[in-house]
Amino acid sequence: MKKSIFVFLACLGSTSLGHAQTKAIINARAITVTDNEVIEAATIIIRDGEIEAIGAGIIAPDDAEIIDAGGRYVSPGFMNGATQLGLTEVNSISGTVDHSASGGDLGVTFDVSYALNSNSSLITLARTDGLVRALTIPGGGVAAPFDGMGAAITLRQSDDILERRCLAVFAKVGGASSSAVGGSRAAQWQNLRMALDEAASNEKEDATPENECSNPLKKVLSGERPLAIHASRESDIRQSVKLVDDYGIRVNIIGGAEAWRVADEIAQRNIGVVLDAYGGQPNTFDEFGARSDNAAILAAAGVKIAFMATSIHYSHDAGSGIRDAAGFAAAFGLSWENAIRALTINPSEIWGLEDQYGMITPGQSADLVIWSGDPIEPMSMAERMWIEGEEVSLTSRQDLLTRRYFPKNEILSPAYRR
Repeated sequence: MKKSIFVFLACLGSTSLGHAQTKAIINARAITVTDNEVIEAATIIIRDGEIEAIGAGIIAPDDAEIIDAGGRYVSPGFMNGATQLGLTEVNSISGTVDHSASGGDLGVTFDVSYALNSNSSLITLARTDGLVRALTIPGGGVAAPFDGMGAAITLRQSDDILERRCLAVFAKVGGASSSAVGGSRAAQWQNLRMALDEAASNEKEDATPENECSNPLKKVLSGERPLAIHASRESDIRQSVKLVDDYGIRVNIIGGAEAWRVADEIAQRNIGVVLDAYGGQPNTFDEFGARSDNAAILAAAGVKIAFMATSIHYSHDAGSGIRDAAGFAAAFGLSWENAIRALTINPSEIWGLEDQYGMITPGQSADLVIWSGDPIEPMSMAERMWIEGEEVSLTSRQDLLTRRYFPKNEILSPAYRR
């Protein structure tokens, strides 16, 4: 008898869970990113973690949980194109920094995914600014110019935020690379080419079982993985272009302060550029030609652009930093549509994730945000968020501290009232 009751309750529970898996967001101003139009009064159907349908006039299924967007913008969640989220907590405390291979013989095989911290307070902070995905990257290695391999992460509420390991190989050249390793800029480029040549000529089988992280440079040469190069100076960007011509590989640029000078060549070779959020003014001699309309020039030429934040904002403001970047770029000529694309589908395409994320279209992951206003306006805020169809908390550690130390003050943080 007890067993029968247990089975009945278990079935009832699973049925309720199945109903909960279907959701309908109604009355949305849907930014689908599939075209340049916003669908007014849209309904978005979510089933089993994916978008099932999107459009005006769609009738919600009888078993769906109804979420009324109240005429507010609903967009795909944003993606930071290059950060160290999950690898860094406080830059000045070495025990919380795990993005670099400071010793050993790892070199290009350094895989950051082993150190990912799903409990980082910066992940919850980034979610409050609409961030659902990120490419988290190595910060430095001992085998210049290579830093190692980056990983795609999903900011789900889980002990497992890893989406894909070893998604790209990263290298630094020029002013981005320490003068203590790798020698001059010329030596860095020669070392990079020699490593590619050696990988191409090496016919020995790697003793490591074949997986997504084995033989990284061979995967670059075969086109399975892109080579991401930190470069800001025009001469280094032109050298990156030559790598595409000489080796037929996929290349992405990180930084790209002077990329506007090479916009047409970059576009012709389908090189993606992840731009510094605050790159309007030079910080180094490599960025002497920086200009505020860099993003607009690149987008007009047909270059896929995405955004990152730099300096102390690199991970701490991984969400707000790229929103500010999009707004900054829009103020200097980038269209609103291209600014949204630079936060959603572009980074997804640059890093090869477009099959699952970046648009509101059937078959893609239900990574969605309801906004209080225009998503690239700094005063707008994420009101509700779903990652893979599951609603996630938008309460950050800062909100919790506010409640503890200012329990009666509801003005300090809009998120206080969540």
